Amino acid sequence: MVKPMTDACSTLELNRCVKCGLCLAHCPVYLDQLTEKSAPRGKVQLAKALADGRLEPSAGVQGTFANCLLCGACHAVCPGGVSPDRTVLDIRRKLAEGMGPADSSMRMANAIRDEHNIAREDNTERAEWLEDIFGEDATQNPQPGAEALFFVGCVGAFFPSVQVIPQTLVNIFSRAGVSHSVIGGQEWCCGFPLLAAGMNGELEGLIEHNQRLVEELKPQSIVFSCPSCLRMWKTHYQTEIPLYHSSQYMDLLISEGRVRLKPMPELKVTYHDPCDLGRHGGDFETPRNILRAIPGVTLLEMEKTKELSCCCGGGGNLEMNNAELSRRLAGKKLEMAMETGAETIVTTCQQCVRTMSGAAVRQKLPLKVIDLTELVLSALDY
Repeated sequence: MVKPMTDACSTLELNRCVKCGLCLAHCPVYLDQLTEKSAPRGKVQLAKALADGRLEPSAGVQGTFANCLLCGACHAVCPGGVSPDRTVLDIRRKLAEGMGPADSSMRMANAIRDEHNIAREDNTERAEWLEDIFGEDATQNPQPGAEALFFVGCVGAFFPSVQVIPQTLVNIFSRAGVSHSVIGGQEWCCGFPLLAAGMNGELEGLIEHNQRLVEELKPQSIVFSCPSCLRMWKTHYQTEIPLYHSSQYMDLLISEGRVRLKPMPELKVTYHDPCDLGRHGGDFETPRNILRAIPGVTLLEMEKTKELSCCCGGGGNLEMNNAELSRRLAGKKLEMAMETGAETIVTTCQQCVRTMSGAAVRQKLPLKVIDLTELVLSALDY
């Protein structure tokens, strides 16, 4: 008998799974692979076997638990209140502690250690996207006391396909008269990719650095265009400063009359709920309220939406662990969007935009994928 992983997850939690299978119809990974080990209930049973010593940790087991989006759709439909995504996260952590992280996780962790970002780019260039707005004289020096301190995140800062998102949000701030600042090269990865890999021991330095820097700047609020960064700050950082997703902050500006929206040419859109803003963050309505507030925009909902929304394929480090599976899931998400008759997918996550726009290009689909900030900027009435 192998050594039990007794502290990996709650026995009570695991025993609440009655294997009813309701999770199967809502798990993108299972619907692609159709194997029991790919299903949420299957992973729960594997976790039980690990917990009581009937299953020995191995690279194969680690790979099985890596094939999960951590999207939480399984928990949303579970009649027993089981959270298979939390179980997967617990097992990833225990496996990483006991046998070392997977190679893909180590490459990511080394990039963060060396450069403080997942892209392994020179971190001093984290705010170079500002130059496209303000030219070479754009300041990257953080300004204390700003109304909105914009925590950009690694994806928006370094991936060219979505750098338009931070550029657009800063434009909205400027045109609405919001004093704002970015941390620039002093901003480090929030730590969420390490958390998703089970590498909790790597988080402390990142959290301490970012938290200290932000507290010293004393902004009135912190704004995130990345829902995963926001989730990380809400669950693992300690601050009294109000935290907003970009959609929530834009909604606030609209309610205060600082952002006014003009009629747009007729546009049919569908909205994709990012997992970390929707199911994990509890906000399904704010982005939809903004879409409905723009005259000329018609919102067409997908068959699976809000609590039952299907992940784009970019969650849970899946792109890093199994790129081909991630691409297939992104393609299936686009098929759902196409069924609505919409011309454009609007979302509120830079990783979701990356994942789905890449799939649209590969499949040569006449479907545009944009962030909500882009639509709001085009609708500004001044």
